[in-house]
Amino acid sequence: MSTFIDQLVLDLRDGADPQPVLAALRRSGVNAHLWLETLPGGSLRLMLYSDSGELYELPEFIIEATGHLISRILVENNGDEYGAELVVLAEHEGRFVRTLHLKVDGEDRPERGDYDQFPVDEGLNDDWYEEYDLVYGPEAGKRTAAAYGVAAEKLESDYRIFDANLCTNPAFGYLWRALDIWMSNREPDLTLGNPAH
Repeated sequence: MSTFIDQLVLDLRDGADPQPVLAALRRSGVNAHLWLETLPGGSLRLMLYSDSGELYELPEFIIEATGHLISRILVENNGDEYGAELVVLAEHEGRFVRTLHLKVDGEDRPERGDYDQFPVDEGLNDDWYEEYDLVYGPEAGKRTAAAYGVAAEKLESDYRIFDANLCTNPAFGYLWRALDIWMSNREPDLTLGNPAH
């Protein structure tokens, strides 16, 4: 039996009030658990978890509603034997662009991505991945590392690997670790709607 797990990580700009973002999330009607985390520099991170597949399409809505408060977004959908997709969106020159985008089928083979409404900056992609409209490679790693304030070497060591572990959560855990993102194991700070679990 398949499980569909969505995770969304919203990092707010320094000094941004989370209340408008929380209000937009409530208006979206999403069913999810939410954790609030204060990052070392003092900005806030909102982490959402849902096993109903609803977070997958949320980035466009949340950017339209409160994009001026957000610096970067990571969203991952793990569809078990149907594959997994991860995308990182970062604000760059007044718009959100994809800095990293992976999608694999259930056999861990690259598959065409679903976030093409978000542009990719020139020179960010390796040619091979453009066939699938994915964003991956050394330049994408450098841009993503810069967006998260981590050393580019943390991502470069993983860029030899195009690998999703569909039996774990998150599927692209090696990239989460490289970006220093960790899902909380404590009780959620908020529950939006009626999540299944």
